[in-house]
Amino acid sequence: MAATLADGRVVISWTDESNILGTNHETRAQLLDPRLAGVTVTGTAGADKYVGSAFADVLKGEGGDDALRGGAGDDTLDGGSGADSMEGGTGNDTYVVDNAGDTVIEQAGEGTDTVKASIAYTLGANVENLTLMEPAAIAASGNVDATGNSLANTLTGNS
Repeated sequence: MAATLADGRVVISWTDESNILGTNHETRAQLLDPRLAGVTVTGTAGADKYVGSAFADVLKGEGGDDALRGGAGDDTLDGGSGADSMEGGTGNDTYVVDNAGDTVIEQAGEGTDTVKASIAYTLGANVENLTLMEPAAIAASGNVDATGNSLANTLTGNS
């Protein structure tokens, strides 16, 4: 749940059912101030939905099937281990892809964007760059393929 305060700050609250502290449910909250700078939000094991600000935000979804939307800044979107939907918006955005079900959404003219993948990945429309993660991140899956799209791509492998 999110609420915008009169001064522009945002309060985000959620229920954590991870049972870490021995309770069935915990309500957590975080106060964000998107008026001055980007925000960093780390989600839960559930299906999180986060929208960034006009600045450079870092949105991390963790374990569930998350929906992350960056906004106008140079954002970093990392949905975690679930099958996530990530949309950067304008700015030079970075996406972390680690699940074949992850979806990256970009529109034409919205900056120079990069996917960092630890799985075989083919760039979707309007994403310019693909970087394979360090060897330790892909050791379990063996060889990983990187495939570009119709743009002038930069594909960076690992060694």
